[in-house]
Amino acid sequence: MKKITGYSIGFVLILFMLGCESVEFRSAKMYVNENNMEKAEEFFLKALQTEPENALVPYLLAKDIYIPQSRWAEMNQMFNKALEINPDAKLPQFYRVNDELISTVGQAIKIQRQQEWSKIFNAGVNQLDSGEMEKAIETFKLAVDVLPSDGKAYKALYSIYMKRGDKESALKAIENAPVDVDLLELKGDLAKADKDYDTAESFYLKALDIATESADSDQLYLRLFEIKFLQDDYPAAEEYAGKISDYNGDIAFNLGALYHRMAIEKYNEAVDAYNEMIKMEQPEPAKVDQVINLFSSSKGLFKKARGYFQDALSYNPDDNESRRLAKDLKKKIRIIDDTFIQELESMQ
Repeated sequence: MKKITGYSIGFVLILFMLGCESVEFRSAKMYVNENNMEKAEEFFLKALQTEPENALVPYLLAKDIYIPQSRWAEMNQMFNKALEINPDAKLPQFYRVNDELISTVGQAIKIQRQQEWSKIFNAGVNQLDSGEMEKAIETFKLAVDVLPSDGKAYKALYSIYMKRGDKESALKAIENAPVDVDLLELKGDLAKADKDYDTAESFYLKALDIATESADSDQLYLRLFEIKFLQDDYPAAEEYAGKISDYNGDIAFNLGALYHRMAIEKYNEAVDAYNEMIKMEQPEPAKVDQVINLFSSSKGLFKKARGYFQDALSYNPDDNESRRLAKDLKKKIRIIDDTFIQELESMQ
């Protein structure tokens, strides 16, 4: 009896020293060391059945098999499984990342997800560039699942759906995106497109509150400038434009483009009013004055646009687009003066 009892204790000690690992799990790790990934995967999958409470099995399956093969969907599935079992399971070997000791499955998965996320996101970009839009959508969705805290994949999906004209899916894509400057700006842009200018302004102002880069702030002031311009609140528009800290060629061109667009809208309104007026046998003086004012307003906007394009050209003498627009606007201003306003003033 004593010999049997002693043998039993020794056997238990051996199992304890081996960590109670199954044959399947040990075999899987052996095949990894031999670089036989097919066999290693086979035995890892068997080990999932024999050691369902061991978080290291799905963790190592993801790390040693799926990551090297860029099988990210399966990697994500196994990481999720490992976290469900025990995120505090100790790693076989500890290591440091930026002075942080990585000792548990949960810590390691967090690091590896961050590392693999950029590869997944870039794969989606490459698919999109190659015209594989459906594959890109699935890849960006996977990127969202792998690292929900990074907003870039949400915004990539938003951009794809908006290009398709699928606004409902676009809005759903960013519904749970982490709040940051870009996301708030996107929501502001959506509200602006719907002509909900008050909501758009509120999103832009919220983005300004958390913006840390001057370039982001300048872009938001430009958006706010446009909102106020669309509301014909020119003093507020000018005030926002004046808050742009880094006035440069690009900002000047964008301001010129905004004034140009507004000038065209005002000009078209003036032409429509003019065409309506000339159908009258004897236009009333008030109508003539109204049309003159519309052309004068458009002329003032064209002048401002031209001034900004000239500024852009002064920053970059090779900016042929600004040069062309400044030249075209000079002609436009002359046409308004010599054709429309001169004729209308003769009718007063």
